Amino acid sequence: MSDNVLARFQHKFEHISSLFDELKGLADSLPSDRFSIVALGIYNQGKSTLLNQLISDFNNSTFKVSDIRQTREDQVFCHDNYFFVDTPGLNADAYDDAVAVHAQQRANMYLFVHKITTGELNSQEIGFLEQFANKQGLASFFDSTIFVLTNIANCSDEQTNSVVIKVKEQLRSNFGAAYNYKIIAVDSLRYAQGNLEHKELFIKKSFIAELKTLIEQTKKQLQPQLQSIKAEKIAQKLQPLKEELYSFRDQISQEKAKQEHLLETVNKKFQAKLEQYQEQEELTYNVDSLLDDIAFLTDLQNNDYDEIEYEHQRSHCYDICDRIDRNEQVLEQLRQSMMAEFDFDPSVDFECPKIEMLNETIDSCEHMLNNCEQLLSIVSHLEATT
Repeated sequence: MSDNVLARFQHKFEHISSLFDELKGLADSLPSDRFSIVALGIYNQGKSTLLNQLISDFNNSTFKVSDIRQTREDQVFCHDNYFFVDTPGLNADAYDDAVAVHAQQRANMYLFVHKITTGELNSQEIGFLEQFANKQGLASFFDSTIFVLTNIANCSDEQTNSVVIKVKEQLRSNFGAAYNYKIIAVDSLRYAQGNLEHKELFIKKSFIAELKTLIEQTKKQLQPQLQSIKAEKIAQKLQPLKEELYSFRDQISQEKAKQEHLLETVNKKFQAKLEQYQEQEELTYNVDSLLDDIAFLTDLQNNDYDEIEYEHQRSHCYDICDRIDRNEQVLEQLRQSMMAEFDFDPSVDFECPKIEMLNETIDSCEHMLNNCEQLLSIVSHLEATT
């Protein structure tokens, strides 16, 4: 198996693992009481100020508050088992819109904030509501949404009631009368001032307490539905992922068996070639007989000798030297052959790189198989708990 194939297997395994991690995180969140609430709305409607009051930050220091655009990314703060999320104004630019839409898709509840002094909802706000509702489903979206009309301190009670009625009529006209549109009018600044200056009437007239009650009621209504939706999402994603995991495990098992068979074949060839090389090496460099003949020849020269015997012995020595040369050529051919086939030089190397690579590949397959078994245990856990 090439490095590319192994890398592809590893990449696929990491992909499957990440999906299971996501599912496991979703399953772990099923019994959680923590609830995410996202403030949505166009620019400068009072989203940040409202969230600050809901977390009892009367100095508006947690979520940035300004007449100029401040929020470019989601801002998140945990308070009383709620995750409050502030988003950029929807009509600022395309990037801000995308950030807000992404936050909306991950939320459990939405506070759609609208400044009451501007009158009824404008066409941009209706457009964004259509986008959100159509993506999530009308019933689910409006069940999860509270329309918060802010800055009622700058309106009379009559004006406030008039705008509330108009907004409800707009929603019914654009989305139908079948849904329970939750609309509440509040004043964040009045609530902050009341708490800072200990003015109970200001606190009461802000209607923030009523908003908190409405949020809690909506959460209780949504909780079973959200748990059911999460469990359904897990079930829908779990089966295809489980099938993909089994298929992947089978591929790895087959590849491992293939590599083990290849290793056995390569190892047999390698050992046979290595033995051949070693035998040829011993034959080539075993010069004991040549040394004996040379010593005998020297003795003949130093003593009285038969000239015919001497010539015969010298010829024999030359034959041995020629044979060594030929053997060295054969030995070099064997060395070149092993280098070409196994990337192994028997004259200097101790380990065969090709065999090492096959062993490493088999070990990698074994490691991925073990990881697959661990993921399958997660599957069993998810199936049992959801």
